[in-house]
Amino acid sequence: MAQVPVQSPNLPDDKADSSFSKDATSRSGSQSDGQSPGAGGTSSSSRNATSVDLLPEEILIEVVRLCLGPDKPLGDLSGLTCVCRRWKIILEGAPSLWSRISAAERSPLVRKALQLAGSVPLDLAYSERGLEAVRGTFFNEIRGSTGRWRSLVAEFDGWMASPLINLLSTPAPKLISLRLVNSFVHLMNASTITLFGGAPASSSLKDLCISWIPIAVAPLQLSHLESLTLGGIGTVSALDIIRIIVDSPALQVLHLVSLKGLSQQDPLATLPAHTAVRLSSLRDLLLDDVPPSFIRFLLSIIDSPNLHSMQLACDVAGQMTSEILTQDIFHLIPLLTSMTANAQEIIVSLSGYYHYKISVGRFALGGWMEEPPTNHVSSAVEWICSHLGRHLRDIPVHLSIHDSDPQIEYLESFNPGLRVTNLSLWSDPHFGPPLEEFIPFLSRPTTTLPGGWILPHLEVIEANLVLDDGNSDLIDLARHRYDASTAGAETESEVVVPKRLREMRLATGKKYMDPDAPPNSAFMLALHEAGNGVDVFWHGAKWVGN
Repeated sequence: MAQVPVQSPNLPDDKADSSFSKDATSRSGSQSDGQSPGAGGTSSSSRNATSVDLLPEEILIEVVRLCLGPDKPLGDLSGLTCVCRRWKIILEGAPSLWSRISAAERSPLVRKALQLAGSVPLDLAYSERGLEAVRGTFFNEIRGSTGRWRSLVAEFDGWMASPLINLLSTPAPKLISLRLVNSFVHLMNASTITLFGGAPASSSLKDLCISWIPIAVAPLQLSHLESLTLGGIGTVSALDIIRIIVDSPALQVLHLVSLKGLSQQDPLATLPAHTAVRLSSLRDLLLDDVPPSFIRFLLSIIDSPNLHSMQLACDVAGQMTSEILTQDIFHLIPLLTSMTANAQEIIVSLSGYYHYKISVGRFALGGWMEEPPTNHVSSAVEWICSHLGRHLRDIPVHLSIHDSDPQIEYLESFNPGLRVTNLSLWSDPHFGPPLEEFIPFLSRPTTTLPGGWILPHLEVIEANLVLDDGNSDLIDLARHRYDASTAGAETESEVVVPKRLREMRLATGKKYMDPDAPPNSAFMLALHEAGNGVDVFWHGAKWVGN
């Protein structure tokens, strides 16, 4: 919040009024000079008025509006009404200033704002993060104002149905934005909630976000939406989604996350053949943890010529190329090509239990597999390069492995045709997998690959695999890669010559080690010399020697 001087409430009623009696004497004295204020002189009240006193009311109101903080605007506003009587009259007479109400405010302020806002549409915000008040207090205050709501954002840390059942039991005809989010996703045996007493949502509703709250979507009969986010709702069906997007041709944002119920109904059986949905305004599409069959179907029927970004992620049983990247989406290839045209690198991450993500420009592809084939991820990258532009083969690839434990064959699968220049190996110091076992494989040629070296284009390695005395395998990695790069340049061989490492970005991998503690100087010097001047970083800071 911009700092606005707030004076003590124990002030005279008004600055101009308080200076009037004091100026009366000086005014009578000045008139002895033969000049009156109306005869070319200046009135003392005008001389003593500050510049802010001369502001028109509408400008003062706008200045105050811009200065109100995002968390507790009513508290800021209440303080400003104590500056002087003029400010109190003006600010309390501006209903729009009191229309933004947060649950972080004290209850008396909430009640005051509801009164002073009059008939102005209300923007309401509720969050349990760091909030000491009982949730029912705020909801009880705003329950009777449903007809004036313009937006409601409610963020819960855990779920209890009663507040929303009581709160949203009547229609909200002016509601434009409704965002209901539960950050604690465990919803076993949660009862489904019907909003607005079972009545359809108002046609004024443009922005809807429901995340991990068991709302019945079908009775809302949603239409004319511009933004839709649904996550973790087990009751929503594929047909519900299709009906919403068909009735919302101006949709700009569509995010569907963790909707397991979409696999229980085949939308193809309920729609005419060759159904097409024109979404000319759609810019952002996210389908995350959604059944592959629904992803294929949805992508096959939408026509979105202005789509700007797309992210797809799902749990697949086979190759991504056979379950998602099929002929059903070939009509989107020109769009995907435009999304990846200006990509500077391909980022491939593997984390946890085989959760992977491939990001190329504004297109991202990911998913989960229990026992993925060795080339599962690399084959998807190969598809992207083959179908979206062969220039993608020439841009660098950044591989990241974070608390995952693939076999060395995973790294080997990226050798043909892809220029992996950056490798990140990150393992939790307490429970992470032994990623340090990869380092020796990168330090010598292998007989399993035609080219000899794994990731021969590697120039940068990032790892938190350093203990108190360093890591001798990392020293060998720097030395052997440098030696091979110089020796290979002088001989003719079919073995692909590895590049020398350009940067080694390291961090501690020891439990309880202070990350701010200085690194082992002897180890850092040995690394620097082994790589013939390789730049070494410790926890983000470049090491420059003792």
